[in-house]
Amino acid sequence: MKELNILIVGVGGQGTLLASVLLGNLAMNGGYDVKLSEVHGMAQRGGSVVTHVRMGEQEVCAPVIDRGGADIIVAFEMLEAYRWVEYLKKGGRVTAAAAAIGTILNLKPVLTIQGEKLDAYAKERGMKKARHTMIEAMQKEVRTRFKELYDNDNFKMCIAYSDVDDETLQGWVDEVEEAFPDKELLIRPLSLSIGCQIEQDTRALAGPKILLIYYE
Repeated sequence: MKELNILIVGVGGQGTLLASVLLGNLAMNGGYDVKLSEVHGMAQRGGSVVTHVRMGEQEVCAPVIDRGGADIIVAFEMLEAYRWVEYLKKGGRVTAAAAAIGTILNLKPVLTIQGEKLDAYAKERGMKKARHTMIEAMQKEVRTRFKELYDNDNFKMCIAYSDVDDETLQGWVDEVEEAFPDKELLIRPLSLSIGCQIEQDTRALAGPKILLIYYE
């Protein structure tokens, strides 16, 4: 990344300015030069707020993004995105704040399905941490809720996947086998009913009545 220009837009009270400061600090910690603009518009609750975040490998001179110069518009409020769309460069993108921050901060969701209920189990920084969280969650289950089944060797554990290459899948198998060395693992593709609703490159760890899912 030589240079990245991000316009963060929303209304007062949504945390727009705080998001720009956090993003700027994260980029500086990564070794990038960063410039943040003042807040434009009315910062009281409900008023229009926009902040400019510019970062680059070399020194960034001007703190304000020119019209047509934003690589990304991060929108806390989509109506504000329409208001500032003229600042978006050709080929740039507009994204909702939650999705953008998750991408920028490298947040990976871990989901759990128990019965017919789908819940967010955790959000972790990075792929390795997300996989570790899934394994820890299953270890907790076999120590508590499924202890009797596990101790009597009646606990069937399965690795499931969707759109994962062989090397990546084998790496996931190796991690799970290291965590559960005494357990024979089944390896199966995720069911179509689940796989068609989630992202590509998905890994899962399943036991009786529980399915933990992680995707990139």
